[in-house]
Amino acid sequence: MKTNKNSKPTKHLAHAKFRDQDGNVRAVTATGTTKTAARTALLTKLQSRAKTNHSGDLTAAHKINHLLDLWERRFEGLIADRTRSPTSLATYRRALKNHVRPAIGELHIAEATTQRLDTVLSNIKHHAGAPTARTCRAVISGAMKPAVRYGDTTVNPAREVDAIQARPKNPTRALTAKEVTLLQNSLTADERAVQADLPDLVTLMRATGVRIGEALAVLWNQADLEAGTVEITHTIARPPGEGLIRKPTKSRTGERTLSLPSWAAAMLRERHTTDRRPDDPVFPDTTGGYRDPSNTRRALRTALTAVPRGPGRFADWCRISRGVGESEKVWSTRRWSSATRRQGRDPQCLERGSSSCSRERSILASSGFMSGTGGSSHIVQG
Repeated sequence: MKTNKNSKPTKHLAHAKFRDQDGNVRAVTATGTTKTAARTALLTKLQSRAKTNHSGDLTAAHKINHLLDLWERRFEGLIADRTRSPTSLATYRRALKNHVRPAIGELHIAEATTQRLDTVLSNIKHHAGAPTARTCRAVISGAMKPAVRYGDTTVNPAREVDAIQARPKNPTRALTAKEVTLLQNSLTADERAVQADLPDLVTLMRATGVRIGEALAVLWNQADLEAGTVEITHTIARPPGEGLIRKPTKSRTGERTLSLPSWAAAMLRERHTTDRRPDDPVFPDTTGGYRDPSNTRRALRTALTAVPRGPGRFADWCRISRGVGESEKVWSTRRWSSATRRQGRDPQCLERGSSSCSRERSILASSGFMSGTGGSSHIVQG
């Protein structure tokens, strides 16, 4: 305590001993103009020191919001290590902000029981739909894993929640051969669709079954015009705060080389000009850079509204396939190409009718991907 010339105190000293995380006990002091101010300053310093030393610890008394903050930081680390996608984090953060935090954020970890989470997820499913509820369940389950590891709870309550199931209101179906022809002719005749470079883009999607972002990420050095193949290794995305980026696919299985039918390979050869650089995108924007998938989807929706008849759902038109059996049923290109890739075969062999593809044919036939009569399946170009 310091005093002035009249022996009146001008500064008070408060001290205490604090045991740090390394086990050593150290003196902590704080000063103030009054005893109360000194004591308050000391308590603030001790609280700050305790928070710094034990910031990684979890207890059952912590709130779910604290647990979710830790989970977000860890996910950011996985993105930095390129083991997770930034677009996944953007999706999870929307679920956190709109559903998870408002519903259970202020609960303590010990209060997050399976029964309570079951009720919360049921409400989310009722108001936002089953897909959103599944996303919320995945987030909660991932956030609760550290609490289980650190002994704050014995089981992960989100893992015991009932399965979130719901039949789609409008099941996605593949297009018939007539609808494929109608779609392509309508896009070709639409001036705005041609200006937006949609006919060729839809042709590549129809030939490969890739997603819009994957199609927009294809570079000319990934298209082998002689062999008639295209490499799919990246996708175009716009994570919040990062702008438009070309990022690798989510997993190694997403990296694949696809064989193109003759009409798709011809389309690429016609598009290719001598002034194209190898690292230029096949489907660039007006400035030669990458196209925004969101803007492309918007242009597709606008163009599809002018297509006469048809299913009417954008997803139906996007899941385009190139094969058709005798019964006019069409299977999704992505489904049968992935089935043949698992066997290490060329999907295009189905179109050629090679006898070496009997194994792949049996896989597709048993899975309902092919149709035919008399024990034979017929595949023609759409």
